[in-house]
Amino acid sequence: MNKAVKFYVNIICILGLQSATVFAQKSIDFSVTKYCQNKEMKQIQTNPLALTADRIVVQKKYKKLYLMSGESIIKSYQIAMGPGSNLGPKEFEGDLKTPEGLYKIEFKNPKSNYYMALKISYPNKKDIAYAANQDKTAGSFIMIHGFPTKEIDGLIPQMVKNKLHPLVNWTQGCIAVTDHEIEDIYSYVRVETDIEICPN
Repeated sequence: MNKAVKFYVNIICILGLQSATVFAQKSIDFSVTKYCQNKEMKQIQTNPLALTADRIVVQKKYKKLYLMSGESIIKSYQIAMGPGSNLGPKEFEGDLKTPEGLYKIEFKNPKSNYYMALKISYPNKKDIAYAANQDKTAGSFIMIHGFPTKEIDGLIPQMVKNKLHPLVNWTQGCIAVTDHEIEDIYSYVRVETDIEICPN
């Protein structure tokens, strides 16, 4: 069995185990978001001349990340997420899901194991409490990042990095773009910028 086939077999097994152990999915308050009700981001004007983003919007259903300035879109990017992202919000460490809801960019890391990274403020107090009620941990270090600088885990075969991104959700729950795109995002986004991550 080659590495690519083994990779996808492992993902199917992991997601199968997750679906066999079903918890009541945690509820997310999307009323605090501005754009999660406009899932396709239709009829929003663009402003490509803006120099700074004051909000990031991630539409999981459409696998898109938008940089916003005021009420306008600066730029958009195709993204990859965790393989379990279509199963709802991230709940536990190792569930391969991407969070949903309103968070902030906590810090920027130019020397991440993935090429440049912006740390998302998951888990918050509610995320931690929800996981603890299930005798689990919520997970941590959810980032917006580029490609890995080396093979640091089993979810990142070279073929995904080079050929299948963003067609395949290959991260462990993070939001991934290309190295060129993360450089772009990094330049627009400041620490404490709001990020809203919308459901499927």
